[in-house]
Amino acid sequence: MRPYKSKHPRSTNTYLILGLASILLLSACSEFSNKRTLPKGAPSPRSVDSLKQSSNTLSTSPKINKDEESITTSDPEVVIAELTKHGFNGTLLYTSPDKTILTRAIGVKNAETGEALEIGSKFPIGSVTKTFTSILILQMQEQGLLKTSDTIEKYFPNIAWAPKVSIHHLLTHTSGIYSYTDAENFFEWAENNPKATINDIISLFQNKELKFPPGEKHDYSNSGYILLAKILEQLSSKKYADLLKEKITQPLGMNNTFYDPNYTPEGEAYPHTLGISKSGIVLGKFYLLNWAHAAGGIVSTVEDLLKLNQAIDESTILKKETINKMETPFLDDYAYAVMIREINNQRVVWHTGGLPYYLTYNIRIPEKK
Repeated sequence: MRPYKSKHPRSTNTYLILGLASILLLSACSEFSNKRTLPKGAPSPRSVDSLKQSSNTLSTSPKINKDEESITTSDPEVVIAELTKHGFNGTLLYTSPDKTILTRAIGVKNAETGEALEIGSKFPIGSVTKTFTSILILQMQEQGLLKTSDTIEKYFPNIAWAPKVSIHHLLTHTSGIYSYTDAENFFEWAENNPKATINDIISLFQNKELKFPPGEKHDYSNSGYILLAKILEQLSSKKYADLLKEKITQPLGMNNTFYDPNYTPEGEAYPHTLGISKSGIVLGKFYLLNWAHAAGGIVSTVEDLLKLNQAIDESTILKKETINKMETPFLDDYAYAVMIREINNQRVVWHTGGLPYYLTYNIRIPEKK
């Protein structure tokens, strides 16, 4: 792993980005993913038959366990060795307070062709998408177009519970709204509806009763971020993908980051798992990203995510006071699409992302204490 100097010398923060993954990590192998974060019911890496199932990691709240806490404190070479031992296949980027950036691409883009991953390889980033959606909402608040305290009935007059739910509730997963990805056989629906629109997704949950009064507790719901995207589109008269490009990726030079509902990973990181076959490797099922949309459908690279992290730390994407609000936890350490925790006397800010066969970590340590 060759170190090089950051193009942004003002930043003094530590990042780790894994798979994509300030720590940044991106992975496209479910052998690693299953050992780390796949929930009950996810496909086993040792059974070809089980690959017919679908792993809904997008609905999993982004907690960090004790093993993963070590990522924030260990020598990066130790982290890389441990990830490799556990079957990690992806890209990693680590920056330290001395401005050094370490990168590593481990494994292959396609398990059948053997084409090697590159540090610029693109991955779907799952729920790390939510951080982008949150930033777009907060930019609109800075422009005076909305307030996070606003309830959402004016955007959704035909939804019975809309007067009870605020934008703040949607951002913090405290709305009580049923998460559409929790539906039985959801991925069968996703596979059968490759042209499903944001309105089609909303129809999956808009008539379901709230699980609890808004603000009462934290319960991770992808539905909230679909509603946030619809609000963004109504206020801007633009599609989410176009707004993302105009307000975030283009200004920051994130040329390999986008939302495209028709994206397929041809020539990029294709999902696979280690299973029972002649080669020991089985390609996974790739689902079009339209079903994930603003809750988990963005594609990016570790280098692009670093640009986003630096823009947050340098307050160039949002005002400093807005970022402070964005990173103020409400319930269960969750703020506005980021988790906040003190680990070894360090304030750690992160979000994870999971899709079938893909895993992303984006971890920031804004200051050393």
